[in-house]
Amino acid sequence: MLEFKIGENVKLIAKYFKELTITELYEILKARAKIFIVEQNINFQDLDDIDYNSLHCFFIENNKVIAYIRAFYEDENAQVVRLGRALTIEHQKGYGKSLMEQSLKAVKEKMKCKKLWVILKLMPYLFMNNLALKRYQSPLSKKV
Repeated sequence: MLEFKIGENVKLIAKYFKELTITELYEILKARAKIFIVEQNINFQDLDDIDYNSLHCFFIENNKVIAYIRAFYEDENAQVVRLGRALTIEHQKGYGKSLMEQSLKAVKEKMKCKKLWVILKLMPYLFMNNLALKRYQSPLSKKV
């Protein structure tokens, strides 16, 4: 487990699935449902078994997940790591950029890989440009 503090009451936690507490897992799933299903009205199977092998990076404030992203190996030989399911509960507070910056550090430290893909669904390109990441496009998703 890694922890990075970004404010008085806000810290990034990076844990693999087996390291998560029941409360952390519940708060992650609650945040994902709130953003993807309720706020963005995306109809999809969120619980896709990828979580079992993912590194879960999230900000906790007052025992609530306020920002989240997961990282997982795209292939069996661990050459490519994908980041996805990115969310922030409170918008326009800088949590998204801080989440990406700190999560990238955690992924580099905990997951050895040759390539890193950030999968964008509704995340604005401006946000990614602020992180100076390269942008690639495919028919199914956008990879950075």
